[in-house]
This record gives sequence, structure tokens and C-alpha cells, in this order.
Amino acid sequence: MSEFVKKGFSFQKLDENNNKIAHIMFPKERDGVYNVKSTFVDESLRGQGVADKLMRELIDWAKEEDAKLMPTCSYAQKWLEKHPEEKDLFVE
Repeated sequence: MSEFVKKGFSFQKLDENNNKIAHIMFPKERDGVYNVKSTFVDESLRGQGVADKLMRELIDWAKEEDAKLMPTCSYAQKWLEKHPEEKDLFVE
């Protein structure tokens, strides 16, 4: 089971009180294309690889959905530079 919850076009990590403490948002841009618009990780979780795990959760979802991603948030752009093996999932 994933440590993240999918809500609409986002994956979220919730704390024990159901407060959102991390997310990646990917609203639909057009058919089959989703805009990786925002990645957020609470200060209490920084340095633990949570943003990378969120990206990997989104990558897995995109592969299952046969979807493409637009990396408009700065984290997604930097992540893609470090993981060129996933470039086929991304569009301009």
C-alpha cells in the first residue's frame, strides 16, 4: 500500500490528523497530458526523499494510465534532469 493518497489530480501524504504534509499536483492539461504543477513537502519531512517518492508515485500512475506529463514545477524539471530514463513520459 502506498504512503500517499490520490485525491483528484494530486497525490498527498497526510499526518495522523489527516493534515496534508506533502503533495504533488498534476491537473489535466489536455487529453492524456497532465501538468506537474506543484510539489510541496513540509519542513518536518525535508531531506527524507519524500518529493522523490511523490514523483515516482506519479510516474507509476502515468505509466498505468498511458499518460504524459508536463514538468512545469521546478522540482519536476530538476527531477527529470536527474532521471533521463523517464523522459519518454514527459512532453513540452
